Amino acid sequence: MASSPIYLPLIKVKSYRDICEWLKNPDNSIWLGIYKGQVVSIMEISNKKSNDAQILSDEATISIGETYTLEEFMGYGITKAILHKVIEEYSNKGYKRCAVVFESQNISGSDFWLKYFTPVCYSLVRKVDDRITWANKNRNIETMLY
Repeated sequence: MASSPIYLPLIKVKSYRDICEWLKNPDNSIWLGIYKGQVVSIMEISNKKSNDAQILSDEATISIGETYTLEEFMGYGITKAILHKVIEEYSNKGYKRCAVVFESQNISGSDFWLKYFTPVCYSLVRKVDDRITWANKNRNIETMLY
Protein backbone atom coordinates (compact mmCIF):
# COMPACT_ATOMS: atom_id res chain seq x y z
CA MET A 1 0.00 0.00 0.00
CA ALA A 2 3.07 2.23 -0.11
CA SER A 3 2.53 3.11 -3.75
CA SER A 4 -0.10 5.26 -5.42
CA PRO A 5 -2.96 5.83 -4.76
CA ILE A 6 -2.81 4.92 -1.04
CA TYR A 7 0.66 6.18 -0.04
CA LEU A 8 0.62 4.26 3.24
CA PRO A 9 4.20 3.08 3.64
CA LEU A 10 5.43 0.66 6.26
CA ILE A 11 7.63 3.03 8.24
CA LYS A 12 8.79 0.65 10.95
CA VAL A 13 8.39 -3.04 11.67
CA LYS A 14 7.38 -3.86 15.23
CA SER A 15 10.14 -5.52 17.18
CA TYR A 16 9.74 -8.66 19.25
CA ARG A 17 10.00 -6.45 22.37
CA ASP A 18 7.23 -4.13 21.08
CA ILE A 19 4.91 -7.08 20.48
CA CYS A 20 5.65 -8.66 23.89
CA GLU A 21 4.98 -5.35 25.64
CA TRP A 22 1.73 -4.86 23.70
CA LEU A 23 0.57 -8.41 24.54
CA LYS A 24 0.92 -7.72 28.28
CA ASN A 25 -2.52 -6.11 28.05
CA PRO A 26 -4.92 -9.08 28.44
CA ASP A 27 -7.37 -7.47 25.98
CA ASN A 28 -4.78 -7.39 23.20
CA SER A 29 -4.23 -10.47 21.09
CA ILE A 30 -2.79 -11.70 17.83
CA TRP A 31 -4.68 -14.44 16.02
CA LEU A 32 -2.95 -16.61 13.45
CA GLY A 33 -4.18 -18.82 10.65
CA ILE A 34 -1.64 -21.61 10.20
CA TYR A 35 -1.47 -24.08 7.33
CA LYS A 36 1.10 -26.89 7.43
CA GLY A 37 3.17 -24.96 9.97
CA GLN A 38 3.15 -21.72 7.95
CA VAL A 39 1.42 -18.56 9.15
CA VAL A 40 -0.93 -17.66 6.29
CA SER A 41 -3.20 -15.16 8.04
CA ILE A 42 -2.91 -12.76 10.96
CA MET A 43 -5.37 -10.53 12.81
CA GLU A 44 -4.46 -8.09 15.58
CA ILE A 45 -7.08 -7.23 18.21
CA SER A 46 -6.98 -4.52 20.88
CA ASN A 47 -9.21 -2.42 23.05
CA LYS A 48 -7.35 0.77 22.19
CA LYS A 49 -9.13 3.95 21.44
CA SER A 50 -9.27 4.46 17.70
CA ASN A 51 -7.62 7.58 16.33
CA ASP A 52 -9.33 7.07 12.99
CA ALA A 53 -12.98 7.02 13.98
CA GLN A 54 -13.79 8.45 17.38
CA ILE A 55 -17.40 7.24 17.26
CA LEU A 56 -16.00 3.70 17.43
CA SER A 57 -14.00 4.37 20.59
CA ASP A 58 -15.41 3.19 23.88
CA GLU A 59 -14.72 0.61 26.55
CA ALA A 60 -17.22 -1.90 25.13
CA THR A 61 -15.63 -1.96 21.66
CA ILE A 62 -12.68 -3.99 20.46
CA SER A 63 -10.72 -2.90 17.43
CA ILE A 64 -9.32 -5.03 14.67
CA GLY A 65 -5.88 -3.77 13.76
CA GLU A 66 -3.43 -5.11 11.26
CA THR A 67 -4.94 -8.00 9.34
CA TYR A 68 -3.35 -9.84 6.47
CA THR A 69 -3.83 -13.09 4.58
CA LEU A 70 -1.38 -14.39 2.00
CA GLU A 71 -2.92 -13.92 -1.42
CA GLU A 72 -2.79 -17.62 -2.31
CA PHE A 73 -4.87 -18.41 0.81
CA MET A 74 -7.59 -15.81 0.23
CA GLY A 75 -11.04 -17.25 -0.40
CA TYR A 76 -10.62 -20.32 1.81
CA GLY A 77 -12.45 -18.87 4.81
CA ILE A 78 -9.38 -18.63 7.04
CA THR A 79 -9.76 -14.97 7.95
CA LYS A 80 -13.53 -15.42 8.30
CA ALA A 81 -12.94 -18.26 10.79
CA ILE A 82 -10.50 -16.10 12.76
CA LEU A 83 -12.99 -13.21 12.79
CA HIS A 84 -15.77 -15.46 14.12
CA LYS A 85 -13.52 -16.84 16.89
CA VAL A 86 -12.40 -13.32 17.82
CA ILE A 87 -16.01 -12.14 18.11
CA GLU A 88 -16.92 -15.21 20.18
CA GLU A 89 -13.92 -14.85 22.49
CA TYR A 90 -14.34 -11.11 23.07
CA SER A 91 -18.13 -11.42 23.49
CA ASN A 92 -17.39 -13.86 26.30
CA LYS A 93 -15.13 -11.17 27.82
CA GLY A 94 -18.05 -8.73 27.82
CA TYR A 95 -17.32 -6.69 24.72
CA LYS A 96 -20.42 -5.51 22.84
CA ARG A 97 -18.99 -4.25 19.56
CA CYS A 98 -16.16 -4.95 17.14
CA ALA A 99 -14.78 -2.21 14.91
CA VAL A 100 -12.40 -2.19 11.98
CA VAL A 101 -10.85 0.69 10.07
CA PHE A 102 -9.64 -0.08 6.56
CA GLU A 103 -8.51 1.70 3.44
CA SER A 104 -11.19 1.56 0.77
CA GLN A 105 -8.51 1.47 -1.93
CA ASN A 106 -7.49 -1.95 -0.59
CA ILE A 107 -9.99 -3.78 -2.79
CA SER A 108 -9.58 -7.29 -1.35
CA GLY A 109 -9.69 -5.86 2.18
CA SER A 110 -12.77 -3.76 1.41
CA ASP A 111 -14.55 -6.73 -0.13
CA PHE A 112 -13.86 -8.82 2.97
CA TRP A 113 -14.73 -6.26 5.65
CA LEU A 114 -17.93 -5.09 3.95
CA LYS A 115 -19.27 -8.67 4.06
CA TYR A 116 -19.20 -8.62 7.87
CA PHE A 117 -19.39 -4.97 8.94
CA THR A 118 -21.75 -2.09 8.29
CA PRO A 119 -20.00 1.25 7.77
CA VAL A 120 -20.80 3.81 10.44
CA CYS A 121 -18.22 6.37 9.47
CA TYR A 122 -16.44 7.42 6.29
CA SER A 123 -13.43 9.66 6.34
CA LEU A 124 -11.03 10.98 3.78
CA VAL A 125 -7.47 11.82 4.59
CA ARG A 126 -4.94 12.65 1.93
CA LYS A 127 -1.54 13.34 3.39
CA VAL A 128 1.50 12.35 1.42
CA ASP A 129 4.23 11.78 3.98
CA ASP A 130 7.56 13.44 3.17
CA ARG A 131 9.23 10.13 3.99
CA ILE A 132 7.53 8.50 0.99
CA THR A 133 10.69 8.92 -1.04
CA TRP A 134 12.50 6.40 1.17
CA ALA A 135 9.55 4.44 2.62
CA ASN A 136 8.51 2.54 -0.47
CA LYS A 137 7.43 -1.03 -1.13
CA ASN A 138 10.89 -1.99 -2.42
CA ARG A 139 12.65 -0.83 0.74
CA ASN A 140 14.85 -3.37 2.52
CA ILE A 141 13.17 -4.67 5.69
CA GLU A 142 16.41 -4.41 7.70
CA THR A 143 16.17 -0.61 7.51
CA MET A 144 12.78 -0.74 9.26
CA LEU A 145 13.94 -2.59 12.38
CA TYR A 146 15.25 -0.84 15.48
